[in-house]
Amino acid sequence: MIVRVFCITLTLLSTLSASAQIAPPLKKIWQKQVNDQIDSVEVTGDRIYFGTSDEFGALDRKTGRSLFVQPNGKDHFGAEVALSGDTLYVAVGQRGLLACDPKTGKVRWSVPGSYYGVRPLVIGERVLATLRAGFVSAVGVQVHKVLWTMDLHRPQPKSKYSSKMYGPSAMAQLDANRVLVGTYDAEVFCLSVTTGKQLWKTSFKLPEYGGEISSITAGSRVLVTN
Repeated sequence: MIVRVFCITLTLLSTLSASAQIAPPLKKIWQKQVNDQIDSVEVTGDRIYFGTSDEFGALDRKTGRSLFVQPNGKDHFGAEVALSGDTLYVAVGQRGLLACDPKTGKVRWSVPGSYYGVRPLVIGERVLATLRAGFVSAVGVQVHKVLWTMDLHRPQPKSKYSSKMYGPSAMAQLDANRVLVGTYDAEVFCLSVTTGKQLWKTSFKLPEYGGEISSITAGSRVLVTN
């Protein structure tokens, strides 16, 4: 079995002023081994939440001490984590969206899914998640059920570069009412958070195949990578 190493490196600063800059030489404070490939990491306060191919958990940010670890479950793969308020949302492939206690990892409620999980995105009282292949859904935080689902995939042209992955691949909040969703077809959709209605769409044409939108950063301008 291949063991991957999860490393955190911090810099010891000589001053705490606003002008202090992180710069080499960097000093490794601690490192923590996990059992498989890391899918996502979120740092908040004194904790680091992480998801791997087999499990998700939390570490103490200062010491690297394990606070909890929860298995994804048999025949489930990949864990994408996102903390919002007092809830840790975890999207687990072939299992669904889990709403967990951030102190213990215990599941409070869940919505089943049958596809690889993209990192959940919490906007107001809705959590956006990929519960089905090719679709993005909004789950109500209070009612714990799907409020709307939007189909974002299209038939792929036959190509030696074709991927089995399709539909949503990345999400970013544009504002309180709009979300940007990138796909494996090199398209970015702007959707209404309330209804899922498509407000606009743009495509990035590549010569051989669409290409995964791997990340979106929204601000006064939108940065898209694929």
